[in-house]
Amino acid sequence: MKTLLVRTNLAAMIAMLSTGVAYAEERTMAGYVVDSSNTLVSSGYEPCIRTGSWTPDMAIMECDPDLVKTAQAPPPVETRTRAEPAPVPMPAPVLIQIQSDTVFAFDSAIIRQEGRRDLDEQVVKVMKQNKQIDMITITGHTDRIGSSTYNMNLSQQRADSVKAYLIEHGISSDRIQTKGLGSSDPVISCNAVKGKISGTNKELVECLRPNRRVDIEIKTRSPVAR
Repeated sequence: MKTLLVRTNLAAMIAMLSTGVAYAEERTMAGYVVDSSNTLVSSGYEPCIRTGSWTPDMAIMECDPDLVKTAQAPPPVETRTRAEPAPVPMPAPVLIQIQSDTVFAFDSAIIRQEGRRDLDEQVVKVMKQNKQIDMITITGHTDRIGSSTYNMNLSQQRADSVKAYLIEHGISSDRIQTKGLGSSDPVISCNAVKGKISGTNKELVECLRPNRRVDIEIKTRSPVAR
């Protein structure tokens, strides 16, 4: 009696499993046309023919491998990186502009005694307040009186004279750049002034005075205090 019951239960389980497999196959094939033997039907252009009720979640590997791979792709792992610290702002360059007439005599590149006092007050003082000096750029300018070549040389000579003075006050020469721009960067034209363009035209010399200047830009490496 017990043997018969066991056999009966085993047969029932096999039937249930067979039904489940058949149901799984049917469910898997849902959305695609199959023949009487439950085999996928293909066309001359596609490996499978989709039914009108097909949706992407019905995709199977045999027919739509790309869709299946997309669906099975694991969700991206959320990675959290520690926030990078904000860059520390660096101080803006200190730009000092001095009239070359106050440092040099007209048409000269030799620093006058009173010019040294002006450099001490306007430049050296700032240097002492900004000890972490990265680079100093000295640019010499002239007015338009004289030839372009002469003015270019004069502006460079004046920039070099200021450089030599700053080296005397402890600035390394490899941290000082100089350049002369001659009369190429004027701040005033004075075209209304009549007469000869020469040093004897006092009105023109005085009018062009703002163009005779030396620009000194000081860059420091120390960050801005917060």
